[in-house]
Amino acid sequence: MPSTGYLLVVRERELSNTDHFVSYNLIRVFATVSVVVVHATITAVINGVPGKSMLWLVGNAVESIARTGIPLFLMLTGALLLPKAESGITFITKRYKRIFIPFFFWSAVYLVAKFPIKELRIQDVANVLLYGASYQFWYVYVVAGIYLLMPFIKPFLEKTDPGLLKWLFVIWLTCFTIPFFIKEGIVLTTNQFILYSGYVATGYILSDFLRKKRLTGKQRIIAYAAFAGGTLLTFAGTHFLSLKEGRLITTFYESTMPHIFLKAVGTFVLLFDLAVLLSAKAAKLVNWMSKYSFGVFMVHPLVLDHILVSRLGITTSYMHPIVGIFLSSFLGLGISYLLIYLLSRLPFGKYSY
Repeated sequence: MPSTGYLLVVRERELSNTDHFVSYNLIRVFATVSVVVVHATITAVINGVPGKSMLWLVGNAVESIARTGIPLFLMLTGALLLPKAESGITFITKRYKRIFIPFFFWSAVYLVAKFPIKELRIQDVANVLLYGASYQFWYVYVVAGIYLLMPFIKPFLEKTDPGLLKWLFVIWLTCFTIPFFIKEGIVLTTNQFILYSGYVATGYILSDFLRKKRLTGKQRIIAYAAFAGGTLLTFAGTHFLSLKEGRLITTFYESTMPHIFLKAVGTFVLLFDLAVLLSAKAAKLVNWMSKYSFGVFMVHPLVLDHILVSRLGITTSYMHPIVGIFLSSFLGLGISYLLIYLLSRLPFGKYSY
């Protein structure tokens, strides 16, 4: 029987000889699942009594665990695309085709779902394109803006003195404090974009580090602590703020909070490191799910709102909060993947994901 040391050596060799395809796909799948779970669960913390009802407590716990989806997507964007972002216009054109073809496809679907075709007005179309057809579409606009910056971010990271980069990173970290003092306006919006761009740079730097070597035991413990600590801070902060105000306060849920950043970094590192332990069947499933992730991201609100709630009557309070939240999340995810897979089998179906 091979020794533990031998297995470690094999895993090291496997990690160095692959392109980390499964690691990135695992992160993408985890992010996709997180976003769906967050949106499936949010009604529990909206409708429950803050800090008191079982519905609210379970909902807050699940939300606190799952609040890493958007940061992981942004970090993955940096890890995968910054190395390719040298060609300027060619890069931007290719990336815009990748996101805006599904964007226009699903915008049309949401329009049909919201408005009778005979009553559809030009103003309705314009509003959908300007503000998004659904609540998750804001992310497409953010990524579109980040793509414009990526050809400049990579050379900046590579050519800037490492000492200066450390100070710039410290300054960037201070941007996480701004939402505590400014609640709206152009300053807050600009700060959010700066923070989102920083997630992209962080993903690029982390990926470069993780591709070269496995985590040490100490580094792995720190990553687990970042995930656990971020989750506990999210739960406790939301609990006490909401209890104080008598309504849901989402401040600690936001991706622009420092503890969410630490949690996202810990999650990214752990998933990247753990992917090598997946069996061949598990890796195949992860790769399949990753392929359709963007389509699932775009369609899942339709599934949650128009199928589970409106047609099946399944909400977060169905039977028991734990049952309702699990069913909403599981069915929302499963039906979304099924729909995108079926669409992919149709002519031009690839444009849906």
